[in-house]
Amino acid sequence: MATLLEAPRIVERWLRGMEERGEYEPAWGDREDVYSVALAGVLHQRTRRELAEPVLRELLRRYPEPSDLLKAPEDELKESLARIGLVERRLKAVLGLARLLSEDPEPSGEDLLSVPGVGPYTADLVRAVVYRERVLPVDANVRRVVRRSTGRPVGDVGAEWVRAARDPRDLALGTVELGRRCCRPEPECEECPIAGVCAEQGRVRG
Repeated sequence: MATLLEAPRIVERWLRGMEERGEYEPAWGDREDVYSVALAGVLHQRTRRELAEPVLRELLRRYPEPSDLLKAPEDELKESLARIGLVERRLKAVLGLARLLSEDPEPSGEDLLSVPGVGPYTADLVRAVVYRERVLPVDANVRRVVRRSTGRPVGDVGAEWVRAARDPRDLALGTVELGRRCCRPEPECEECPIAGVCAEQGRVRG
């Protein structure tokens, strides 16, 4: 039987397989730069992906560069953001991101955290996906997947989880997606690619 920390590599392969079959696409589409990924992180806070993703795609289409977003009428931005709530908070965050990226297109995680409304998840998402740094962006989905599969909280085992992976980008996105599709609060264990190495579920897949 596979060891528990084989799970990260299984998650990576699972995500890559879905991408190759056209069954998964990141919220930002083909574009994968700091602007699009950070914007996604901010817009997905405290809302569902199916609500945030259309707003993200719309903003990236209308304002493809940070400088374009800075020129946008505030009323237009508020109208878009109203569909996912927390309008003033999100407006402050997206404008702060645009200002930062206009000055520095490749900010560090620490620089991103200096923007009001940008938290550790968004900063770590950029670090893992864009910079390929060995960090794990932690949201409720990731916390649940790691805790269930290893039997330990993500704070204890997250560093080991990342070290076991080949590509931080695939691991980060795959772990989030696994939490959305399979490892829900009411889990769909029969669909889970890591069921055979899961400490909580414990069944070996055929």
